[in-house]
Amino acid sequence: MPSRSGLHARAVAAIDQHRHALGELSQRIHATPELGYQERQASAWIAAFLAAGAGLRGRAADVWGFFAIAAGGIGCVAGGKLADRFGRERFTIWSMTISGACAAIVGIVAPAPQVAVAVAIVWGLAVVADSAQFSALVTELAPPHAVGTALTLQTSLGFLLTMVSIQLVPQLAGALGWRWAFVVLAGGPALGILAMDRLRRLRGL
Repeated sequence: MPSRSGLHARAVAAIDQHRHALGELSQRIHATPELGYQERQASAWIAAFLAAGAGLRGRAADVWGFFAIAAGGIGCVAGGKLADRFGRERFTIWSMTISGACAAIVGIVAPAPQVAVAVAIVWGLAVVADSAQFSALVTELAPPHAVGTALTLQTSLGFLLTMVSIQLVPQLAGALGWRWAFVVLAGGPALGILAMDRLRRLRGL
């Protein structure tokens, strides 16, 4: 096993070798900090959709885009109570069904701005309501000695998926237009529903 001084020297050498890449990464993190970044991007996307796809004018698109994302706070609180009452697996299936359906149809209803706004708000309520339940399930089902590792893995994969979405949605909007940019996001909830239904059946619920 290398000595402490040897490990320190190797770490310093590795940092020095990658100093340019680390500097660029630091600048990117500073420019787009994680705290609130997902929410800010999602709000901007919904606003862009409501403006370009649903035809809202002026500040209306920005205001309703904000409310659609802010509704997620209500969804999280209500979701916790519903999950405690009906079961976490069952509730996450409901939540993902609603959010997946909203992603699939929001472009279809875009010609009716009032309906598009309503779907966006329901989507905002449902799309984050299941997140806390995934973490709760991990703490309840993982072996006690592996809970920390399991939560770390789950969180890391969640942020990885978020990064993919952040890169993918603007590309789709450029290719297909904002009206149809969100359809692909319905695939994630569909896979999640299959996984949670399997877990529910394995637990005999």
